[in-house]
Amino acid sequence: KKPYKPTEDFEAVINHMRAWDEVGGLNRALIIFPSHDDSPKTQERLVERLKLALPDCVRISHLTPEFGTEEGRRLRAAGFVHDDDYDHYDHNHLLITTPHFSQEEAEKARLDIQIAYYTSDEYGQHVQRKLKRFPYLKECFRHSFDILFHHSGGRIKS
Repeated sequence: KKPYKPTEDFEAVINHMRAWDEVGGLNRALIIFPSHDDSPKTQERLVERLKLALPDCVRISHLTPEFGTEEGRRLRAAGFVHDDDYDHYDHNHLLITTPHFSQEEAEKARLDIQIAYYTSDEYGQHVQRKLKRFPYLKECFRHSFDILFHHSGGRIKS
């Protein structure tokens, strides 16, 4: 289970992230996308939620329906799991069927979410404010952009 319910507890997530931000901590968001019920509409909503929360770093992983977990059993019973090769259980392989995304579209969507968030005005202003207060974090932000530049094949300038 996710530690927070997306609609009910989101305010608590934002409050925790703001408190950590105030003391110079880096907020990292781990997003699981896409799930079997995600669509381009949820992709857009996710970017808007990220702009509200303003994490410093975002990592997007594929859903991994672990063997023996309630979620894994539920997805297998519903016929959503298409790959049980345990070597692929690294969060970088799409193991479930997603009705709204092909394998290629799911990979592109993950990257598009990061690019949309990292190039947003909200994120840019957040980084400028944070670096004014904590200039020693410059290399941490630079590292994140270098990774994104590499994964995007140059679609975003680092």
